[in-house]
Amino acid sequence: MKRKVISLLLAAAMTAGLLTGCGDSKSGNAGGDNGNATKIVIYAGGSSEFAWVKGSEESEVIDYIEQAYYEATGTLLDFEITFTGKDLGTQMTNAIAGGDQLDVAISHTRGGSGIDDVVVANDWFLDISEYLEDYGEDILANVGGDPINALTTSDDKVIGIPAVISPYKFGILVRKDWMEACGYTDDPEKAQTKFTDGANYKLVDNLETFEEMCLTMKGKYQLNHVITGAPWDLEKVLTLGAYGDSGYFTYTTRVNDDGNEQVVPGFVTEEYQKVLKKEYDWAKTGITSDEAEIILLEQGETNFVAGKTGVFVLDPTVQHLIKVSRRCKEVNESAEFTVLGALPETAGSTKKGFMKNTPATFAACILKTSQNAAEIIKFINWVYSSEDNYNLCRYGIEGKHWINNGDGTYSYPDESYVTNPPYSGILTLVENQNVSNLSYKGYSEEEKAWIDTAADPTNYIENDLINYMWPNPPTDIRNSYTQQKNTIYGRVSEAWSGRVDPSANFAADVSAYLLGGGNAYQEFLTQQYDLMKLRRSE
Repeated sequence: MKRKVISLLLAAAMTAGLLTGCGDSKSGNAGGDNGNATKIVIYAGGSSEFAWVKGSEESEVIDYIEQAYYEATGTLLDFEITFTGKDLGTQMTNAIAGGDQLDVAISHTRGGSGIDDVVVANDWFLDISEYLEDYGEDILANVGGDPINALTTSDDKVIGIPAVISPYKFGILVRKDWMEACGYTDDPEKAQTKFTDGANYKLVDNLETFEEMCLTMKGKYQLNHVITGAPWDLEKVLTLGAYGDSGYFTYTTRVNDDGNEQVVPGFVTEEYQKVLKKEYDWAKTGITSDEAEIILLEQGETNFVAGKTGVFVLDPTVQHLIKVSRRCKEVNESAEFTVLGALPETAGSTKKGFMKNTPATFAACILKTSQNAAEIIKFINWVYSSEDNYNLCRYGIEGKHWINNGDGTYSYPDESYVTNPPYSGILTLVENQNVSNLSYKGYSEEEKAWIDTAADPTNYIENDLINYMWPNPPTDIRNSYTQQKNTIYGRVSEAWSGRVDPSANFAADVSAYLLGGGNAYQEFLTQQYDLMKLRRSE
């Protein structure tokens, strides 16, 4: 990032301290006449677990926000929003190829056809560093440190506005009634009591016992598979942390033969071979589905709610787990649930951890083709300029769509809004918990305990490479690397589906990858990493 931006971040932070989903679109008409309005076209989407959902009163809220902004600034905006679902890349490609107006893309930042795979890979983003300097004082006051760093390239380009979200937010949702009916518990006290035939309940505090519980559930309830979750979800909360610090989609550092630190993809590490073997074994034995890689969020939720699985980790953020447990409870009043923390490999192991997310899990990127970058930054700066503005753009109209309880919590006038909110929150573009971080008042004591478990930093792997934006390598490196990476992905996919045991040939595949382009790619990543570290220290 430009040195001036860094200075402004510091100044803004000091000032703040002193002051104490699916093809749907919407176009607003603030002021009753959008003929003179500046139209802002937004595409929001990504893989199914990150897809925005249009609310039942979306248009009303957006009109209200447009009017509020007009009254505050005299500027008339007309937001046209397309919820692309998982087709973000395709729809953006078509729009750009057709010369259509497209100003902002909003998606997740790491993998899964999001910002890095679509916007950065195609070099569609506008460097907004100078716009932030000129128009984004309140934005800069609230995105400093890891969030803005995570969207800053090695040559100081800021690719978008980052979300600012707690990186500690995961859990493992389990049907507690099924767990206990099978003789297992997550309560250490209950584990001291009798189940049947003189045997105590078994405490599920490690992967070994967790596997036993899953297989017992599978037999008792005649399940096709036990866990609802994609392979990348498994690596977020189940299979990775007991063995290593980086999965298929993330990076880590290792000391090479010369004694120097080198950035490497997680899949080249010896620890990942253990992770992949575990994922193969689970798919082979029916703990996970052999089609887990292609399951969509909506179908996965439906399967769990219908009692087709007993463990749910599809988008394992604790708020989502609470939402799914409530849906399940609505159709099965006797259902009970618990949320597990991170699990070590065995009862005697200590290594464990969920995968910590970057605070910049999401980003809003202004595209190079946009003629409205200044107006977009000015609008978001207004959003961030007060909690009232932010809460309007995040939750909707106060008193109608949500209630501010004045104690740091919010509630809903209609409890159906918990699972079906009337507004998506799209006009904050991304969530920023530095501006406002209200908690939902309607959580039960049990649900609050789950949230506390998810927020415990000791449940997470430490890997600061999640906060780096990796650039595209030069063409010669990218071409050879991509070909070899596709081969690796094929092998990984075969293991995820239980088709091919990775212990037979995966190590050899990794060696071929390294010789075929992987080593050059890792050298490039390491150079970029060293450069970004140096610039962050300046």
